[in-house]
Amino acid sequence: MATESVDVLIVGARCAGSAAAAMFARAGRCVLALERATFPADTLSSHTMFAGHLDEIRLIGAEHRVLELGPPDLRYSHLEVSDGMSAPVTLDEVVSDDNAFTVTSVRRYLLDQVLVDNAREAGAEVREQSAFTDLIRRGGRVVGVTYVDASGEQHQVRAKLVLGADGQFSSVAERLGVSEPYRYSHSPRAAVYRHIVDPVTTGPAATTVYSWLLGTSIAFAFPTTPRGQIVVMFIDEDTDLDLARQDPERFWDAKLTVHPTIAARLAGATEMGPLRITDQLSSYFRHASGPGWALIGDAGHFKDPIIGQGMRDAIWAGRTVCERAEARLDNPAELDRALRRWEAERERECLLAYLGAVLESHLTVNSAGRRQLLRVLDELKFPLIQALGHRNGNVTKFIRPDLVATALGRTLKASPDRRALIGDLAADARLLGRVLWHAKRNTFRSTDAMLELEQVGAGWPRPRRGDRTSAPC
Repeated sequence: MATESVDVLIVGARCAGSAAAAMFARAGRCVLALERATFPADTLSSHTMFAGHLDEIRLIGAEHRVLELGPPDLRYSHLEVSDGMSAPVTLDEVVSDDNAFTVTSVRRYLLDQVLVDNAREAGAEVREQSAFTDLIRRGGRVVGVTYVDASGEQHQVRAKLVLGADGQFSSVAERLGVSEPYRYSHSPRAAVYRHIVDPVTTGPAATTVYSWLLGTSIAFAFPTTPRGQIVVMFIDEDTDLDLARQDPERFWDAKLTVHPTIAARLAGATEMGPLRITDQLSSYFRHASGPGWALIGDAGHFKDPIIGQGMRDAIWAGRTVCERAEARLDNPAELDRALRRWEAERERECLLAYLGAVLESHLTVNSAGRRQLLRVLDELKFPLIQALGHRNGNVTKFIRPDLVATALGRTLKASPDRRALIGDLAADARLLGRVLWHAKRNTFRSTDAMLELEQVGAGWPRPRRGDRTSAPC
């Protein structure tokens, strides 16, 4: 096989891989990204993007391309919580003018193409239909990869740094022997969603993020780009995946029966895409750096999509691994130390969101205390969606101590059963306290379970690739 040489070789060219490719190329490095798919290609995703996502897209130089897609500026949120006996709780909020695009949504076949175009414009080469096959090692160090092109021809590429950006089922992680994570939490839920031509194209409903919480069953709906579409997602621990796969329309009708307000929002819709299904929602951290290599994006870290932070963290990883490592590419010892420091930074950056996702994926959302608190937040017009979606210092703009204290006081005053309410809120507060305490400890690669919901050591349920394959758009 003929051998070529580059500075940086990236396996995978979606959010994390294309972000890293753009950053290294703009720094003047020779970059090659290998991608199995042919763009545009869809992939499973929560689709939702908050202000933090757009901040990262701006930092890698792709903001103008994303805005040219015309993503919906989702100005309102609507949350319903009902147990069949209590009246629904709704939260409607208006996003202030200085927070444009606090929430938006773009289908992944469009977003990924934009990110790849940005990488190519920066000077990176992205080779589609190129499947990674193995690592090249020398003296314990990763120094390149082999891959197969669309015609079946084998190639090898030498590189100073190899980045695995090939997702949950990372072949790079498997070849490195780090596919089993050092901490993880199995999710009891599955996600099923589909894209629909939206019957509502004007008015507040066309710019509203919808959430429905019914016991342990959660549903979301949000308008998305291409304009005129809406994506509806069910996340449910007792989702009948066999029914969804064998008889999708029967499954869909059953879900709309359980969630009648979703059916009302979609009334008149006639064009619906196929159901997309996955039960691979377990959150994890893998070892993500070593001699000559690093894992970025879902290849190294994944969390339940219920909090909608995966794309943001993938782009962040691609951007920051370049910022920490680029100047040290020509010194292997310094490069390895920089990658180790970057990996520790990654854990600090993502740990709180990871623990929050672990907690959220197991919460009983319909406790009496939580319903009562949500009613009060409704009265106060608390910006719940904005607060949950922020990962930077601006979160304090939404979660003000005085507002939280007012909400708790009113909740206690209005509750007919204060003892039950205090019990619910105290249980939630204890869990939240544990999350915050462990996040503050900042113990890199800790193998101590931070929550009872976590697992460490052997027993990782190996993901099944067939449940998360890409599909033509």
